[in-house]
Amino acid sequence: MFNIYSRVGASVQGLRLQWVRYARMVARRPVRVHMPVADEARQTLEYYENILVKKKNYKQEKPEDFKESHVEKEVDRIQSSVPDITKQIKHQQLSEAKNQVRSLLSNVASRKFREKHGLFVAEGIKIIKEALDAGARPEAIFFTRLSQLVNLSSNPSSFGVDELCFLNTLPLYRTPYKTLQTWSSLTTSPGIIGVFSLEGLSARTATAKASIPVILILDQIREPSNIGGILRTAASVGITDVILMKGCCDPWERKAVRAGCGAHFRLRLTLKATWDTLINLLPDNAQLLLADVCRDTHQDEENKEKHINQEKTSTKENKATLPDLEERTACIYEMDREGKRLVIDPSYDDEEHLSRYENVQLPVKYYDTLQAELAASGFNGTVVVIGGETGLSNAAKKFAVEHTGLKVAIPLANGMESLNSSVAAGIILYEVNRQYQHLSHGHFAEEGYQKPEKNQCNS
Repeated sequence: MFNIYSRVGASVQGLRLQWVRYARMVARRPVRVHMPVADEARQTLEYYENILVKKKNYKQEKPEDFKESHVEKEVDRIQSSVPDITKQIKHQQLSEAKNQVRSLLSNVASRKFREKHGLFVAEGIKIIKEALDAGARPEAIFFTRLSQLVNLSSNPSSFGVDELCFLNTLPLYRTPYKTLQTWSSLTTSPGIIGVFSLEGLSARTATAKASIPVILILDQIREPSNIGGILRTAASVGITDVILMKGCCDPWERKAVRAGCGAHFRLRLTLKATWDTLINLLPDNAQLLLADVCRDTHQDEENKEKHINQEKTSTKENKATLPDLEERTACIYEMDREGKRLVIDPSYDDEEHLSRYENVQLPVKYYDTLQAELAASGFNGTVVVIGGETGLSNAAKKFAVEHTGLKVAIPLANGMESLNSSVAAGIILYEVNRQYQHLSHGHFAEEGYQKPEKNQCNS
């Protein structure tokens, strides 16, 4: 009895499995439906015959293209057999360099370290090439790819043995990109950073001649990008002497160097100058201009004259009330290392005395009406003072009062409070340059000044 039931159960189970198998087969979608063997073979032959016909027709219509293709393949084969000359550039892995080199990227982030060792950082191919052309001595150049070094040579398009010998004289260190990205001042690192010494730069700028007799003074400018933009404008106008007063940011900070686009290598920079000894750096009888803004004024000539007359009247009244203007503090005279006399005014160290000049009123001239002042100063020179984000310092106002300075106003509309320092510098310097060119009539060469080239334009 047990065997009968077991046989019946097995047969029922087999029928159930067979039904499930057929149900799955019916539900599946076929991947490919095979045609009969004869039809499939015929279609395959037709497909390849059409390909051969098209290829034959293409060769008959454009035989020259096939010859060019053959030549290109031959050139590629020959070029692949020639060794890459860039692989012969001598360099060292950063991981194998000395500890002093490995820690250099982190150390140059400190202004104190840069000033102590006379270093600056150039980031990007263009700035590094400008520094090399200016004669700056490289302490280390960190890069990620050998192809980047080819652009540092004088003729990258025809890189040869001479360019290779030049690159082999540089201290090159191959560095992982993540390391350069960590110490980069940019969101995306260009993949190459150079650390240079300031030695050798002064020799080039010492012989530079100015296009216009203008000295630029920067007062309390603490934004590196503004410093770089102003220096770029000054070099473009034709100025060669720039004085940075104590309190300005470091012009050799990497953001300032990048914003300058090579202007640092074309200017004579005097750093950390003080107002008590500034007179020793300026020519005699130079016209002093202080850049400032003029709010809520109209553009017509009548309102301009009215505003200027009001400023002149307030200046006369203000001079009568300001203390110590007539009786100035006695100056101290010293001798420098070269035997020249130095004039030192100790009153600039007295903060209480300087605070009395905070609201002093100076004669106002609009930036486009300076012809008479520039003509009166002649080639004695003009000194332009550009204030920072917080405006001109009290020391600058005191210096202007004592040396008959003028306030150069830039009219603003729509209730705007001020202009960016670099924008104001660009407006005033180019206007001064234009008026000097108009007054000179070719007398720059006689006085030793070099006219700027007019065959170049900003693209």
